[in-house]
Amino acid sequence: LPKNLIDEMDAKAVELKTARRKVLDLFETKIDALGNDILNGAVEAMVEHIMMMMEKGFRSAGRI
Repeated sequence: LPKNLIDEMDAKAVELKTARRKVLDLFETKIDALGNDILNGAVEAMVEHIMMMMEKGFRSAGRI
């Protein structure tokens, strides 16, 4: 996601004293307007992050 949108979501999360994931629905229209290239890149980054967390958290490197 674009840095300015992430910053905006983070500011809203701080304002509401919650996590960024809990304010995503407030930004649904802006996220939908981003386009598939940006969204696909974000999904790929999330998958890579989850895989890294699984490998570290469950010591499953090379088993996925």
